Amino acid sequence: MKSPIVVSEADSGAKSLKGLRTRYIFVLAVVGVLALSSYLLLGITLQQQDTAAAEINLAGRQRMLSQRLELLQVRFREAKSSEVGTKSLLEMTRIVDLMEKTHIGLTRGDEQIGLSAPRSQALKKMYFGPDLFVDRDVRNFIEVMRLFIQAAGSGAGTTNSALGVSPTSSVELLSNLDKIVWQSQKENEEKVAQIQFLRHLTVIVTLGVLLFSGLLIFRPMVGRIHRNVAELIAAEERFRSITLSSRMAMIIGEGEEGRIAGWNPAAEEMFGYTSNEILGHKITKLIPERLRKAHKNGYEKAWQIGAIAEGVQVHQLKGLHKDGNEFPIELSLGSWEKSGKVYFSGIVTDISERLKSQVMTDRLGRIVENATNEFFLFDAKTLKFVFANSGGLKNLGYTTDEILKLGPADVVAGFDASEFGTFSAPLRTGEKDVILLSEKMIKADGSVYSADVTLQYMQNEMPPLYLVVVNDVSERVALEQSLRRSQKLEAVGQLAGGIAHDFNNLLGIILGNLEMLSRKSELDERNQRRVETSLKATKRAADLTKQILGFSRLDPTHTEAVIVNDVIRGMQSLIEQSAGRSVTMEFELQEDLWHSELDQGDLEDAIVNLCVNAGHAMPNGGKLIIESRNVELAGDADGRRYDPAKEYVALSISDNGEGISREDQDKIFEPFYTTKEKGLGTGLGLAMVFGFVHRSKGEIQVYSELGLGTTFTIYLPRVQVQDVADGELTTNSTEDFSGTETVLIVDDEAELAEVGAEYLHAVGYEVLTANSAEEALLMVQQHTDIDLVFSDVVMPGGMNGFQLAANIFRTGPGVKVILTSGFAWEGDKAMQSSVQFVKYCIQGIVRKPYREADVLQRVRQSLDGRDLIAWTDQLDVGVPSLDEDHRLLAALINLANISVTRVEPDKKILAILSDLTSAVVYHFDREEIVMDVLNFAQRDAHVTAHKMLLSEMMKYVSKYEASNDVQDAQKIVEILNNWLLDHIGETRKIYPALAKGRNQDIRRSLEGLVG
Repeated sequence: MKSPIVVSEADSGAKSLKGLRTRYIFVLAVVGVLALSSYLLLGITLQQQDTAAAEINLAGRQRMLSQRLELLQVRFREAKSSEVGTKSLLEMTRIVDLMEKTHIGLTRGDEQIGLSAPRSQALKKMYFGPDLFVDRDVRNFIEVMRLFIQAAGSGAGTTNSALGVSPTSSVELLSNLDKIVWQSQKENEEKVAQIQFLRHLTVIVTLGVLLFSGLLIFRPMVGRIHRNVAELIAAEERFRSITLSSRMAMIIGEGEEGRIAGWNPAAEEMFGYTSNEILGHKITKLIPERLRKAHKNGYEKAWQIGAIAEGVQVHQLKGLHKDGNEFPIELSLGSWEKSGKVYFSGIVTDISERLKSQVMTDRLGRIVENATNEFFLFDAKTLKFVFANSGGLKNLGYTTDEILKLGPADVVAGFDASEFGTFSAPLRTGEKDVILLSEKMIKADGSVYSADVTLQYMQNEMPPLYLVVVNDVSERVALEQSLRRSQKLEAVGQLAGGIAHDFNNLLGIILGNLEMLSRKSELDERNQRRVETSLKATKRAADLTKQILGFSRLDPTHTEAVIVNDVIRGMQSLIEQSAGRSVTMEFELQEDLWHSELDQGDLEDAIVNLCVNAGHAMPNGGKLIIESRNVELAGDADGRRYDPAKEYVALSISDNGEGISREDQDKIFEPFYTTKEKGLGTGLGLAMVFGFVHRSKGEIQVYSELGLGTTFTIYLPRVQVQDVADGELTTNSTEDFSGTETVLIVDDEAELAEVGAEYLHAVGYEVLTANSAEEALLMVQQHTDIDLVFSDVVMPGGMNGFQLAANIFRTGPGVKVILTSGFAWEGDKAMQSSVQFVKYCIQGIVRKPYREADVLQRVRQSLDGRDLIAWTDQLDVGVPSLDEDHRLLAALINLANISVTRVEPDKKILAILSDLTSAVVYHFDREEIVMDVLNFAQRDAHVTAHKMLLSEMMKYVSKYEASNDVQDAQKIVEILNNWLLDHIGETRKIYPALAKGRNQDIRRSLEGLVG
């Protein structure tokens, strides 16, 4: 790199010697003494110049080393292999040591390299202040690099973006080192000028001395000058070598036009131009065309106001490669004057990677700040927060100013600062990288939530910090607790259900025989009382069995839309009795309370259980408050996941009794758990309450403090209703339940079957009995006079009661079925789930142990039900698969007719109409497949008729949904009744002949259709 900064000291020395010889004769006599002093002064000055040249070289090398370290730091972070990373760290260690040694020599002197401490006041001020503090900055830079190397060796350097030198600090350091170089260069040139002056003076003095002393003085002095000039040239060459070998792009320009006069290989690599291609061109050739005008204006203005001459200027702008690609650069610009010409020099750095790193750092900061997880940093010494992200502030409910005044002890339940040092020691010693915790976090409002906490120690931060990442898991904990309770209830329920089934059978036998015995007129008063006492005990046993089953059911046995206030008012006296006379009652019931869909009996049981418990908690009297209100809950309120509808009816029962400990609060809903004395509680009450709430798709919460009292709050989802009616039938003691029809009783307990048979015999029925479903099905097929089957659900063998009902429905036209069960409702549901539309194959379910009135009422009502379509074999069309469909449609039409005639609740009617519509669509799909198999000629006409019928049905279904006018529902029943009878009449004329011998083909074709 040939630069105007390089001056040929050889030519200058030759000229000086020639002048010395010319003047030697004239001044020899007068400069003898001056020659000696000038010689000594020149020696000292030349020695200083040696040091100055070294300072320039070493100061320039310091800048190169700092940039080399930054590059190695980036290379280490991006290293894809440990080998590359290790090489980078070793090279960084070597450079840091070299940089530190060089810095000591520049600032404090080093005899080995011939350096002394800075003598120039300007350099002292730049190194030690007040102008600059380069000494401090370089030492800090070296210290940070050593910390990075140390952390990288342990693995933290790759993950902690905070380690290393920030872009701002790096730019400032490079700028200051440039200023040192320029200042040293400036002072060196000034000294060179002084040397030139002294050189002339020395020549004159030497000539004078030579007049008197001849060659004894002159020749040694000339030799010394030649040697010193050679050393200066060597120093200049060393500086040139450093410039050429530097990895920093260096450009030297000349004049106000900024024409390039110097260009090193690093600049060639960065911009793509060789020296021959770029020298003489304006600097604007290296800038994108769209920016050249602005650059030119700024450059000219800087020259006019002297900004470039004032010192090193650092700018960030776009560079232009020879191939046309743009890239970001940083330009450190300085200037000097030489031989009447003004030059500028620029050190150019490609900052593409630095900017990418900064973008990634900023992006990471935004991710952390906007994360829903909570991020905290707290001082390892003071244990006070120094940072909290928006997620942490939001979850805890603090502002930034508030959180910075707090520490972990203020937001973590049970945090002990005195024990934290011991607890966190494994992090500080490096034994552990992270500690995982489960904690309770305290919000600003005092509420507490569960959280998973990750704790890390950041020892390389100044001062050292702890990083805490908090994940709110309160919703998960609540769901897990609810799931555990439900699973436990289900497990206990399955066990209890099996036991209760057998127990109910035994109770049924006892209850039936006692009821029949109580009607015997020959019993004396004493024996009559014994029978009545036994009946009461049996009924209590039945209630206990019901209670055992109650908490294990997943679905209610019967639901209806009710207003909780009406239930409470209807049982107010019972509530007061349950709580006890010493308890004062208060009712705070919100008017216009929403409806809830639930089993009213279950609700009453739950209220009684809670009131009984409240009374027990206040043995010396107290206050019991029952409150109802409409509430809207957020989807994650109180750490729970509520129904998206968000609208609930809240029922709270509060007492000011003894309270419940936190440990007991986690167990109170478990079956058979009780804190009462032996004999005072079964542990089933709250388990039953929990089961009821769970079945109602609600939530239950408990808040209690020892010595203050307890509040249970039940949240029941709101249900929208237009018309609420009670579809349950009640027993009228004067109603006549007698009959002459034939009833088949099916039960694997022969004694219980005999009880039912005697009930029915007593009022005139003909009764048959069977002890298995298979036996019953055979009897139905053999006895065509059977009108109704009264069957148990759970029986040994391969067929249960629901399957029996379905088989009777298919093979026994007109035979009605009533089921009886003492099993848990879920067991019943599991058994009927595989039987399509099974609920329409039965007339109802009577719960065991049943009373005489229960059996007689249900049998009579089922037999008296008026059917629009009385199914007989005369309605078969010759295709068994379609006959099953027609029987089902007839049963659904009959059921819909009964529901509409009774004007049952809209919801129930709509459910039947929905199933009826599904059954019609299912039948049409199956019948169209049958038509394809039989090559039915009128298939297209039938398909068109199917579509017209469905369209007519849906029109009235939509009208009923909008108006709830029962006449619209009745119209649907009439349409389907007329269609089915006409449809069967037409197809009976066609199908038997077409389907003859083809039923197996039809069954195979229908197997792939799922209804």
